[in-house]
Parts: sequence; structure tokens; C-alpha cells
Amino acid sequence: MHASDFSGTPDFLDAVHPSLIVASSTSFPPEEQIREEWAAQVEALGIRLLRQDRTGAVRITLDAHGAWQAEPFMKPAEGEK
Repeated sequence: MHASDFSGTPDFLDAVHPSLIVASSTSFPPEEQIREEWAAQVEALGIRLLRQDRTGAVRITLDAHGAWQAEPFMKPAEGEK
């Protein structure tokens, strides 16, 4: 997300069909927070959302065949995704 624009619109997600979104989120300023409604929409589309306010850094590895794996530094608290 650019600081002055939101790139996670339904049209954009429909066009690119992501299977994973790694998103930053901070408590201040409020406009930098992930909206819970948007997170629920992403989940409903079957997209894995790694929120860096909950996961910290995310390591993404690729193998020689193009397969990838995303591993968050911190594990979500019980009951969180």
C-alpha cells in the first residue's frame, strides 16, 4: 500500500489473484492500520494474509522450480490467523 493510496481494492485483487498478501500495519497513524473488514474480505477470497503487526518479518523462499514458501518470524497468538 502506498502511503497516499490503497492498492488492495476488490478490483485489484480480482485482477491479480494473489494467494498471499504480506501487509504492514501500524497503530499510528490510524490510516496505516489494516481494516478488519478488509482482512475478512481477503480471507473470504481464500487469500492468506500475513499482517506484520502480528507476524513481524516474513521470510519468503523460492526453490528452483518456482515453488514458494512464506514463514512469519512470530507465530500468531492462539485463535488468530
